[in-house]
Amino acid sequence: MDEICRVILYFWIDRDCKKNFKESASDSVYSILSNWTIQTAKKHMALGSNNSNSNSNVIFLQEVGHKKAVGYKKDGTPYFEVVKKVDGKYTVVDKVDRFSGTLTKVSTAKRFNPEKDAERIKKWKGNPDVVIMEFVDNEAGETYVWKAGLSMATRGFFNRLLTLESSENLEVSIWTGQDGLFDNFSLRQNGELIKWKFDKEDLPKPIEIVFKGEVQRDYTEVDKFFVDQIAGFKVPAPASVSTPKTDTDLDAGDQAEDEIPF
Repeated sequence: MDEICRVILYFWIDRDCKKNFKESASDSVYSILSNWTIQTAKKHMALGSNNSNSNSNVIFLQEVGHKKAVGYKKDGTPYFEVVKKVDGKYTVVDKVDRFSGTLTKVSTAKRFNPEKDAERIKKWKGNPDVVIMEFVDNEAGETYVWKAGLSMATRGFFNRLLTLESSENLEVSIWTGQDGLFDNFSLRQNGELIKWKFDKEDLPKPIEIVFKGEVQRDYTEVDKFFVDQIAGFKVPAPASVSTPKTDTDLDAGDQAEDEIPF
């Protein structure tokens, strides 16, 4: 009963306390209470547990921003789609607004394959780069793969990721500000919000362009800066927790035949 109460308290804190505390490292009450309950709650948060027909413990996560978000909590609440390979097909098995684990891999790639996606490349107007991150939840025996593009929200997340000095006890969440207009990602370690590595003044300035009388900003140089930083980033070792060898690593042959479905 005590364990159940702690899990309930964890979700109550997440729902109600976050309304009263800003997403900052000074959220001492939130951090203390969250840290007290997170280990117990984590046992109940295995993302792949909702579908017993799955034959894989590799889970792909795809963010859905508030503009397209429907059917989760209330319309307009952003979330991650939880995608697993079920009976040979990639299937959305759940929707969550957070996940946790140990960061094990970070790499950069192009969104499209030049040989297979020539037409899509011609039509694509955004940044072609993506960042692929893998997190391992040792208790659940699952690997979470998140392929993120470049946007205002993910640039802020990468700015926190680059600060990491150890890779364990991480929690990633997606949310919107009080105005509900912009999506954000948080990165916490042991309940504490990770600070940015670079201040705004340290980053390349976006190029301002006047189009049809309105000022628009080109973030190409800012995106390139973060892609270069991520490409040179080495995932730090866990401070106190060793990551055991598992069978959750993606099989190279499977990747060639079944590309990540987003």
